[in-house]
Amino acid sequence: MPYQTIIALPGSTETSDAILDAAIMLTGDQDGYLIGLYVIPQYKINLFTGYDASPKVLENFRNAHLESANAIAEKLELKRKSQNISAKWRVVEAPTSDIAPVLVEHSRMADVVIAGQQDSANTERLEETLCEHLLMQSGRPVLQVPAGAALRRLGRDVLVAWDGGRQATRAVFDALPVLRRAENVHLHWVDPPKSADDHAESALFEMAAALARHGVKVSSSESASGGLTVGEALLDQVSKKSCDLLVLGAYGHWRMREYVIGGTTRYVLRHCTVPVLMSH
Repeated sequence: MPYQTIIALPGSTETSDAILDAAIMLTGDQDGYLIGLYVIPQYKINLFTGYDASPKVLENFRNAHLESANAIAEKLELKRKSQNISAKWRVVEAPTSDIAPVLVEHSRMADVVIAGQQDSANTERLEETLCEHLLMQSGRPVLQVPAGAALRRLGRDVLVAWDGGRQATRAVFDALPVLRRAENVHLHWVDPPKSADDHAESALFEMAAALARHGVKVSSSESASGGLTVGEALLDQVSKKSCDLLVLGAYGHWRMREYVIGGTTRYVLRHCTVPVLMSH
């Protein structure tokens, strides 16, 4: 079944083009309905001085966000018309300065969520952890679009990272609407465990067979990391196979009452140069 409802979170005017382009491509390919969402935060007041809380400052802050939202809305309308897809633009005001809970709440109503890659030059911005918030809290698959990407295609040649685990399984089946339409799907296992009965090889073959029954044009392969991390090895395969999409199960663990995303997932989130479709 295709994705029926797709939510795009364009972020700022500077990052919106790549996210909107990916959203338009995916929506058109799936014959779905696109919702562009912009959340305006409340101004974060300095509790010690309160100086920045003047009415003029608050008004300017809100107006700047409205201007940004309107500019992105115009971009979306132009792109929507050029591709003749169904879409709408939604602006919501958050009750606090933290917009993540609002984004998560709206994302739960979608089949898939599209967001931007973290800004490596500024580790304090929300965008740094937005995809992690969505992955761990929304319960929906998330498509991360690389910062500044100039996308020509999406989901034609797909690398699926497989390791036989729960997260990888969830990601594979959440990605089925895309995989069914792909020209080539490469199911790949980095560093499969070795055993006398070739259990890993059999599991890889069985998953490939299961995808084929869904009409997916799939091949399977495995490789050794050869001194690379698993994340580095996966991105190396993306490059070698000229893939335009990576499907990945997102891993993480609890630490001090907070869910912390795993090392491989975080590496891919920060360094992948093609869109990544992830599930947790």
